[in-house]
Amino acid sequence: MHLSKISGLTALALVSTIAFGCGDDEGGGALSKTEFEKQGNEICKKFETESKKLGNPQSIEELPEYADKALALFDKQLGELRELEPPKEYKSDFDKLLKTGDEAKGFIRDLKEAAESKDEKKIAAVGKEAESRDQTSDELAQKVGLTECGQD
Repeated sequence: MHLSKISGLTALALVSTIAFGCGDDEGGGALSKTEFEKQGNEICKKFETESKKLGNPQSIEELPEYADKALALFDKQLGELRELEPPKEYKSDFDKLLKTGDEAKGFIRDLKEAAESKDEKKIAAVGKEAESRDQTSDELAQKVGLTECGQD
């Protein structure tokens, strides 16, 4: 498999769909739209910076380790976003983002498994599925003001 295809798939499955979370019922209540957007976008910017430090795998053999690191980083970001309490008008779409985030974690795991078995067809299939979900997640991120999260 070509390096550019591996890099594209990992970026797609591991970075593009990442930046989702859900408010919980603990804490001091919902944030204002402005504060929610500010805090959420700060989390996404920090994630983007940290994810760039991972670089891109140079071979299919490097994908499993890369996927592990990306998944740990992704879990951290989702955890931080989950601590935010979205304003009422964002709650439904923010909950949908959580679902796409959980799906993205599945893509990362599937990508790792495919790389471990050197199954290039499965890697391509996971990338294709992740690409189709990426558009939905970007749209949801934009709807809730998380412009830094809804970028490719």
